[in-house]
Amino acid sequence: MRGLTSLSLIVVVLLIVALMAYIRLTPLPAARFHKRGPDKPVGEQVVPIGFEIVLPLTDDPQAQLAALDRIILNSPRTRRLAGSLADGHLSYVSRTAFWGFPDITNVWIGANGVHIRGRQRFGGKDFGVNATRIRGWVARLSPA
Repeated sequence: MRGLTSLSLIVVVLLIVALMAYIRLTPLPAARFHKRGPDKPVGEQVVPIGFEIVLPLTDDPQAQLAALDRIILNSPRTRRLAGSLADGHLSYVSRTAFWGFPDITNVWIGANGVHIRGRQRFGGKDFGVNATRIRGWVARLSPA
């Protein structure tokens, strides 16, 4: 009986390790995740499995985008997935500390504002993680 309990524990641990590896190592193809959404009005809104803020355009939207890019790239566990400042569209991957769950954030200059849309890659609910992250970036962008 003791051997069966040990074997069960080993199987559970191996399944957890395999799940963690899958979450961290699953490819995130830019062609699938580097996409703009439709133009939306200025303000905040919940989007499917994520969150979006549309900031009003400034006199220099490229400078606004560059400032956001610096803030985002200085965030923990965040890297650029695709895009460039010249394109006016950037995509990023931010991962949770322990599990490494990836959230995808697209930032682009739209007709009526700068869009920042974050959504999770896995699961059906993000528990407000994207909203918290994006609001934090916007707070650092705005002068105090």
